[in-house]
Amino acid sequence: MPAFVTAARRGAAVLLLAALSACAAPPDKELSTAQGAIDAARSAGAAEFAASELAAAEQMLDRARASVTERDYRAALAHALDAHLQAQAAAKAAADGRVTARLAADEALDAFARRIEEVEAHLAAPEAKRVPAPARTAAETAVRRALDALATARATVERGELSAVPAIDSIDAALAKADAGLRRPAARGGRTR
Repeated sequence: MPAFVTAARRGAAVLLLAALSACAAPPDKELSTAQGAIDAARSAGAAEFAASELAAAEQMLDRARASVTERDYRAALAHALDAHLQAQAAAKAAADGRVTARLAADEALDAFARRIEEVEAHLAAPEAKRVPAPARTAAETAVRRALDALATARATVERGELSAVPAIDSIDAALAKADAGLRRPAARGGRTR
């Protein structure tokens, strides 16, 4: 047998042994790193803003752990690395989702503030004096409640709690109803202030 064939076989055997020994132990470090990345993604809001990405990372980590149980350390390493990458993607998607949700919350609150201003303008208009007193009082009360709700919602959003925006929907509906009452002409003989 020629010397170069023997050398090639020895080289291949060394590479094979190196590859096998590299995967002879569970990839504990990579599993831990993947779990840390998943925890960081969850802390960044991935459960709310990137649920599917977070679930994919968790499933991949579960596969990695299952591969360790089966003593398939090479697959465990690959799955752990994939879980880490997917967790990073989930964290980025969560950050992007949080920014998008914050912008939407700010836009909704700004629209609500404009609605309040419109009702205040209708209350201040000369035509409002011809509106029955109960309708004006209802509109004034609705404006006060709306201003309080707007201040509370803005403070809540500033703290990063974006769930405050849907809470203004019922107040916005009451404000719209009060505004509609301001726009109805007074009945003949209706009381005014």
